[in-house]
Amino acid sequence: MIKETTIIIPELSKPHFLENCIEALIRNSYYKHRILVIGSNTKIFATDFLYDRYSKKQYKKYKCMHDFLEKRCDWLKDNNVTFIGVTERVAKFREEYERDGKFYDGGVDVSFKDNIGVEYVGEKEWFMWNWDDDFIATPDWDINLFRHVNENDHNRVYVPTHVQPYFAEDKRIYTIDKNDVWITSRHISEHAPTLPIFSRTEHYLLESELKEFVILNSRNDTQEEICGARTKTHWVPMLINKSLYSSIGGSNYQGCAYDLELDNTLGRSGVMKTTSRNSFIIHRGYMIWDE
Repeated sequence: MIKETTIIIPELSKPHFLENCIEALIRNSYYKHRILVIGSNTKIFATDFLYDRYSKKQYKKYKCMHDFLEKRCDWLKDNNVTFIGVTERVAKFREEYERDGKFYDGGVDVSFKDNIGVEYVGEKEWFMWNWDDDFIATPDWDINLFRHVNENDHNRVYVPTHVQPYFAEDKRIYTIDKNDVWITSRHISEHAPTLPIFSRTEHYLLESELKEFVILNSRNDTQEEICGARTKTHWVPMLINKSLYSSIGGSNYQGCAYDLELDNTLGRSGVMKTTSRNSFIIHRGYMIWDE
């Protein structure tokens, strides 16, 4: 079974989310991983914010990614986090991409950064592909996912269960049984469990709520299907071996659907996907730690 791995985070000018993302990996990973943040144009004004649970107000702790990297430099270094600046490479790639009459958007940008991150991964190493900077890892996500991996079979990929908090004031939220969201709720392409929050409309999550969700909804089994089907499983973030990633040409810059395209390409190659039902990734950057 694998242990430590490389986690690739394509940065999108969201230093507040990124800080929470890294903090969750530090607190909730069983193993200590190498974290690679691939970013560019670090002085662009931050596009996200934090939420003060006491004043009930939003605020910005960092002006931009550069501000975050300077203020948390020692903390990042101590926790095996490396920021790889790719401003010039991104600019050159974008110029060539648009010269061919193609539209360069956020999806293309993320795909390009993912591929750069993979350059730092060993040829036969397992790594976490496309860990968004607003993903929150729940306790023991890694050991619960990794225990399913057979290192002799590099032609399979593994994903944690992708959970989307549901904050909308919609009556459907009240029909969800939070003790079994697997059955009573579906979200994101109708295949990822929704995390119900019954008493709040503010867009933030408490650490205790995540822990409660994990306790209530963990299952010791897995869900399996061929990549690209997406009727039972999600597709990001993905634990994949670099040899397999390289064999399909990596991510191929299909705009906003680049992640689906990678999943589809794996499916066309007959690659199976295993989802661990006691390894959870919360897709929400508004995280408040219980102190």
